[in-house]
Amino acid sequence: MRSFVLALCTAALIGPTTARGQAVGARVDRVRDGSVRMSFATRDNVCGDGQFIGVDRADAFWMYSSWENGFSTNVLRDVRPDCATGPLRLVVVKDGGAITELRAAVGVAWRPSETATDLGVVSAPDAAAWLIGLTETGSDRVARVAFLAASVADSARVTGRVLEVAQNRKLSEDVRERAIRWLADIALAEGRGDEADKALKAMASDGNEATAIRERAVRSLGTSSANRAYLRSLYSRISEESLKERILRELGSGATAEDAAWVRDVALDAREATALRERAVRVLGEELGRSGDVRDLYAKLDRAALKERALRVVAEHDDAGAMAWLRQVAEDQNEVMSLRDRAIRLLAERDQLTYLQQIYPRLDRAELRERVLRSAAESGTPEAAAWLTTIVLDHSERSDLRERAVRELAEGHASSADLADLYDGIDVLAVKQRLVRLLAERGDDVAVRKLSDIAARDPDPAMRREASRRLGERTRNP
Repeated sequence: MRSFVLALCTAALIGPTTARGQAVGARVDRVRDGSVRMSFATRDNVCGDGQFIGVDRADAFWMYSSWENGFSTNVLRDVRPDCATGPLRLVVVKDGGAITELRAAVGVAWRPSETATDLGVVSAPDAAAWLIGLTETGSDRVARVAFLAASVADSARVTGRVLEVAQNRKLSEDVRERAIRWLADIALAEGRGDEADKALKAMASDGNEATAIRERAVRSLGTSSANRAYLRSLYSRISEESLKERILRELGSGATAEDAAWVRDVALDAREATALRERAVRVLGEELGRSGDVRDLYAKLDRAALKERALRVVAEHDDAGAMAWLRQVAEDQNEVMSLRDRAIRLLAERDQLTYLQQIYPRLDRAELRERVLRSAAESGTPEAAAWLTTIVLDHSERSDLRERAVRELAEGHASSADLADLYDGIDVLAVKQRLVRLLAERGDDVAVRKLSDIAARDPDPAMRREASRRLGERTRNP
């Protein structure tokens, strides 16, 4: 079997399909404006319903849908939707001689049209060859439909032509990436999957190739489980971080136990870049769903950034085990303070405020207590506001934390009346001063009345002066 690893394709390989496509292309070229219709036979495993074109492969049913502003692929591994076989109906829209749009459907009939030019039934191999030619110069929208239609054409042999587009460094990266995206599908349909894999591996490992092309080749290789060992091997031979990250992401899709163990080793490799180790932690927890593995890794990770990522990944699972583990980190007095802080923030985001209020008195660092206060305020619930109020009025609490609680109440949903009512229950000068400043910043009628009352009647002369000064500033700067 001939290898497609070489960048140049011989005339024997690409010539016949090019010549075939010229017949269909010449007929389309005769129409300058309007729409051209044609029909051609599809492969036996192809069906559709007018909304999608489906290909029933050994691994799954692949649904391709194209609409006015987009294109999507859906993979159904357990079911096969109702759809009908039949020829592919292709519409070519032209404006000023240029092809501006392609529309394709399977399993449906034509609607009557008095304006469309109908070419009737054309040769499927000829149409496929012409369609691949369009992908070199057409828009992304045109190219997507062209590749899809060519990939389902009965008896088409265009793998060599697609490969030529993918390897042609004179073409734009966008054009080449599109060809690489479809190469494996088209080669598989033509029974030439092994040859396509060889070509993709050559591009992925070529250090002289553009990074975007190598990444797209890796993505195409990642769709087959047979290529996973190769991707793991490639990772160890390359230095480009973006390409390594792409390999990690591909191995996170449908990974085997062997893939998971390998990803875990990357996360623990102190020689590897932190960004890649962080990606490995994410793949392990987010894409492979191995929250328990991430928790086990945590103690072995040697960088705070990696541990923080592990905390965030575990929190995404939001189950009892994850929450219990985050609680352990938050309360661990031997843990780095920034990581305990992150654990508290994540617990708050997962509606664990009741627990945080319970551990608040046990927290050994003022910074962590402050984080709980801030988290409570950010929740914006009446229950959180009531709890913050108890902190403000707690004579045994540190004054700086009581002051923080006042600030959080003011910045949250507490009304000026609520703040004014707090004043008489406060016994610390600094907290009272903070409250006066906050009322002055509010400046509404309730706040001004309370400030006036303090200025006139407070038994502490320092607070009378403070309130008077704040009122004076408002008079000078209304």
